[in-house]
Amino acid sequence: MNETPECKDCKRVFDSEEALTQHKAAKHPDSSERRAKTRGISIRVRRKTLITYLVLIVIVSLIAYGFYSITGESSGTDGLISSGQAPDFTLPSTNGGSVTLSNYTSRGDVLLYFQEGIGCQACWSQLIDMQNDIAQFNALNVTIITITTNPIDMLTSYVSQMGITLPVLSDANGQVSNEYGAMVYSMHPGQTPGHSFVLVNKSGDVIWSYDAYRTDGVMYVPIDSILQAIRTALV
Repeated sequence: MNETPECKDCKRVFDSEEALTQHKAAKHPDSSERRAKTRGISIRVRRKTLITYLVLIVIVSLIAYGFYSITGESSGTDGLISSGQAPDFTLPSTNGGSVTLSNYTSRGDVLLYFQEGIGCQACWSQLIDMQNDIAQFNALNVTIITITTNPIDMLTSYVSQMGITLPVLSDANGQVSNEYGAMVYSMHPGQTPGHSFVLVNKSGDVIWSYDAYRTDGVMYVPIDSILQAIRTALV
């Protein structure tokens, strides 16, 4: 049974397909063109939506990568060491003689404080405040060792003037600072350490690290924040 021809635009019924064709040509000459344009617009909208979606994925991925690079693990040339065995070292100390890391970790946990050295007032203010609160570090059985790249003679004279009694080690050639990745993010990359902390436990493993200059672009960290991070790491 043949269906009665009907105009889809105005719903008018015709006796034959020929009559319907003539009607469309006279009354709705642009209907097919409109439908084609509509389909084209729909395709373009879907394409733009897909492109927008892909762009958002890329942006979110970049943001996630940036967040991870700040808070995630890093080591070697990527930044401050954050896990694994701490490289052992022996460096000259402002307290006389030399200091070997493994000699200290055999007795307790050690907080290594890498800093820029002479000329960075905030770095020394950090050390002085840590020294003033040394009782809290002692209560945690944590020894503080500071490392920078100034020559030992200059450091010895400087800490004497500043009234600093905590050991400050001279890493004059930057080898130890480089091994710990402490010179990647700094005001003088590759020349001096930034402002970093590495906590080494009795087994010689790195259990916490914080690269303040990389994370926040600062050269001073509140003592309470350091102590809280140590307590958390030692649990």
